[in-house]
Amino acid sequence: MSFESLITEYGFPALIAGLLLEGETVLLIAGFLAGRGYFSFPHIVLLAFCVTLAADQGYFWLGYKHGDSLLRRFPSLAPAVHRASVLFHRYHSYFIFGFRFFYGLRVVTPILIGMSRFSPARYFSVNVMAVAVWAVVTAGMGLVFGKAIAGMIDDLRQYESALVAGLFAVGSALALYRWRHIDDKDKTSGGDDT
Repeated sequence: MSFESLITEYGFPALIAGLLLEGETVLLIAGFLAGRGYFSFPHIVLLAFCVTLAADQGYFWLGYKHGDSLLRRFPSLAPAVHRASVLFHRYHSYFIFGFRFFYGLRVVTPILIGMSRFSPARYFSVNVMAVAVWAVVTAGMGLVFGKAIAGMIDDLRQYESALVAGLFAVGSALALYRWRHIDDKDKTSGGDDT
């Protein structure tokens, strides 16, 4: 199966699946592929916005409705919830707007925000704006990267699959590293928020 047919057949399902988890890498790759003509840039931004907003709201409500049972089941979350609460009281909407730009925080932070009993209406209103900006900026970075690489390499088509695989490998390695070291940071910080 050719690279083009793989993208055509599995591109949007892979984008949706990636966005439900840590979507930065997948959206960067989709932006790169939009720059190469495989996707429509407005379509991937709209899809990223819808999927990410739905996922963020779902994670928020999971924390809001079931936060106490999550803490009982996973007591190691307590220091992170405390730190998140301190940040909300200090920075409020700025933190909600900015957390998605820090790699590896997109899934856990909305759960923690919900667990802190933050206002659902306020979270939704800030989240809509934040997701829109995140989707445009992240996909746009991939688009610019794709166009820049195309300007440097004459026949980029023969290298596209390797570039996509490389981007995916780097993004996956960063996500895995981040997830494996979350507990280490909690243990070394001892739950302090300073």
